[in-house]
Amino acid sequence: MAIEVVIPMLGVTVEKGKVIKWLKNEGDPVEKGESIFVVEADKVTTEVESPASGILAKIILLPGEEVPVLSVIAIITEAGEEVPAEYSGGGKTEAAAATAETVTVQQAAASSGAATQYDLVVVGGGPGGYVAAICGARTGLKTALIEKDALGGTCLNRGCIPTKSLVNDTMLFRDASNSSILGNNEGLQLREQEMFKRKRQVVQTLVSGVAGLVKSNGVELYGGTGSLEGAGKILLTKKDGSSTEITAANIILANGSKPAVPPFIKIDGKLVQTTDEILDDAVLPESIVIIGGGVIGIEMATIFNNVGAYVTVIEMLEDILLTEDKDVRAVMAAQLKKRGVKILTNTSVREVAVKGNQVDVSYEEKGAASSETVTVGKVLVATGRRPDLSGLDTDKLGLECDGPFIKTALTLETSLPGVYAIGDLIGGMMLAHKASAEAEVAVENIKGASRFVDQHLIPRCIWGALEVGAVGFSEEDAIKANRNIKIGKFPFGASGAAQAKGHTAGFAKIIGDADTGEILGVHIIGEHATDMIAEAVSVMKMEGAVEDLYESIKPHPTLSETIFEAALDWNNKAFHLPRVS
Repeated sequence: MAIEVVIPMLGVTVEKGKVIKWLKNEGDPVEKGESIFVVEADKVTTEVESPASGILAKIILLPGEEVPVLSVIAIITEAGEEVPAEYSGGGKTEAAAATAETVTVQQAAASSGAATQYDLVVVGGGPGGYVAAICGARTGLKTALIEKDALGGTCLNRGCIPTKSLVNDTMLFRDASNSSILGNNEGLQLREQEMFKRKRQVVQTLVSGVAGLVKSNGVELYGGTGSLEGAGKILLTKKDGSSTEITAANIILANGSKPAVPPFIKIDGKLVQTTDEILDDAVLPESIVIIGGGVIGIEMATIFNNVGAYVTVIEMLEDILLTEDKDVRAVMAAQLKKRGVKILTNTSVREVAVKGNQVDVSYEEKGAASSETVTVGKVLVATGRRPDLSGLDTDKLGLECDGPFIKTALTLETSLPGVYAIGDLIGGMMLAHKASAEAEVAVENIKGASRFVDQHLIPRCIWGALEVGAVGFSEEDAIKANRNIKIGKFPFGASGAAQAKGHTAGFAKIIGDADTGEILGVHIIGEHATDMIAEAVSVMKMEGAVEDLYESIKPHPTLSETIFEAALDWNNKAFHLPRVS
């Protein structure tokens, strides 16, 4: 499948850019994440990484000419694949005189092997790492950021952003296909290549924007792998194999995570995949087994179900989404089943065997006398994620761990003085916004503060058949904590806004302390739940009570009124629910 290479956006106001230098020649093999050309936009010069692995089959734009951002400038194909006809004609623009290569200070230091001293070095350029680097630079620290792949980490490249792009587009397709008021929608076709092209453009725009932010804040960016050699010492190894030592007064480890795959399953990247592969695969299967009923599994099940695939979710635990409130789980499962998704809980996968162009998945339900087998076009392994400990020999370094995770104090400092760890490396909820919040706190603590991240107030979001936004205790957790609770609940079906939008499934649920009115947890499932949960987080952060949620006037008609009514229901005062005596 041909992949387009485009002029990236280096900021939201940047409109044009030009290639300064191609780092690869036409016909060269390229690896995803490898720098392939240098672009200049708005006086910012940046090395741009390849969006895919393959052959740089055609260079359309030679150095020198300025073109609009997101213009296609090259094509990457698989080995032996022909360049699509629309790109195979002439197309190369005659360049102006060759531009001399500019070598940045940090690149020169890395290639010469000379040691470089910083106030702060951040390892990993995901939502935790790049935010830490920007925060450090803005507070006056001489800061370097090391990233081995693409800026933005899993979130921007293989997680949050590409999945939301696909959820949006496939949901649009599903809604339009099922609409009773649109004409000629029975023959509606999904343009798969265009959907994945848009996804790539969204990712490239945001990744390029991060690159521009990093540079504009004066952060020195290194491409390569950073290995912790001890307190204050990082060994940088570039992709060409050269290495240099970087020293720093403080280090923040933000390595992120990678898919956790059961040892008996072999990932071939084609028929048996993780999200690292499937989000770049524009070939949509007619049938798929998703192993794992957590957040990743449910979001991917939604995407494939939206486009008409036969989806089976296999979860070894007693329910899907076990971190969420029981009422949320029940509604999500019911919605997925209503749409045709088969959900098998208390079920273990025994074998995954590729047979030609299909995959046999053998599974066994708890208590069953024998196993069963389903044959599908593709398998997605979504059995969670584990910390990426690349470059971290924890035993040799004496880094204390908590199971597979790096152990830190509340200040996020590890057992090595001056070395901090954030995000997926330290466990808890593996969320981009958690990592970003920890990044800010870690930098402030490096500067002398004594802050910590309140894990209880980190919101959780899911983009499944319905959106989920949640914060704080579930009903089960509150009961286990021996809290005397009352519950307020309001269905979307009783909301005027939800009826008008045609999205009436779901509810807002508030769990409050019956004695004090303290908000213990808020759970929303339904349209725009991921946006609405922010209000609850803010009120809880300010130590507001349940009453504060209904004493603040909500605009009408909006979905935010469901929170208002749920808060009223907590005191049996909901205007749009029958009175309970």
